[in-house]
Amino acid sequence: MDVAFELSDEKIQKLREKAEEYGVPPKELLEAGIEDFLNQPDEQFKEDLNYILRKNSKLYERLS
Repeated sequence: MDVAFELSDEKIQKLREKAEEYGVPPKELLEAGIEDFLNQPDEQFKEDLNYILRKNSKLYERLS
């Protein structure tokens, strides 16, 4: 299955820099990140999601 999504230029640049830092292609780095996400315990995901939602709550309010 192919998946497509858009990233800002800033995020693309950060991805390229991280991939270069680790010596892997950007696609491989993304795949590894997705793999980690999918293998993460559900409880840890919920904690991480709540942290992100709290951290960005003002931004989400402005966007709604």
